[in-house]
Amino acid sequence: MVNSYPDKMKEKIPIEITWMKNEDGILEPEIVIDAEDYVSFSTSIAEAIVKFKKQYMKLFEKAQEILPENKTKRKSSHFWQIGRLLYKFNKSVKNEFEIINFKEAISHDFQLYNTGQRRIDQLIQFGEFFSKKEIFDEISLGLYLELIWKSTQLKKARIFQKEKKKLIRNAKEKKLMQTREYRVYLQKRIKSSGQSDMWHDPKTPFKTKNRILNKMGKEIWKD
Repeated sequence: MVNSYPDKMKEKIPIEITWMKNEDGILEPEIVIDAEDYVSFSTSIAEAIVKFKKQYMKLFEKAQEILPENKTKRKSSHFWQIGRLLYKFNKSVKNEFEIINFKEAISHDFQLYNTGQRRIDQLIQFGEFFSKKEIFDEISLGLYLELIWKSTQLKKARIFQKEKKKLIRNAKEKKLMQTREYRVYLQKRIKSSGQSDMWHDPKTPFKTKNRILNKMGKEIWKD
């Protein structure tokens, strides 16, 4: 008996986005699904795939409208809008399909904008970690990305939100650092936070605490 699409969708169906030339010789995205998976469903899966393709094409069209081809006119807000689109799209389809090559596909279709697979990851996180009200064009994309690159360590140290607010406050007060300077600053903050955790850990030997205090001084408690 052939399973119905709604019942089987609890099991994510792996799909791959590839490209084929249309009648005009223009490459268009196509959805590839394993034949065994296809016959396991009723014909409604075909409708779901058509819907997915339309959503993907709409995503790409919206992104093209947002990001200027002229690099000098691109702003942080443009990249955030694209990141938000990618994040929402990925979130909306993840319960239905497992896109095997999602980052590769996005990178392929965004090649006009020099976005590699690593950049796609960062754009998605940009759209996920920041709300619209936290986006300021005075803050360069580079500064936002420095915070995103260090997000795992900052969250582990429980200071990601604090540093995000500080970055925004510095933008409003016109006290932003250069990208390289900000990178060094975040590295020091992560290190200081780790030292602070060791200081407050009752299991940390007194000698170690004394060494931390002598080395870091009051920097341990600075914001």
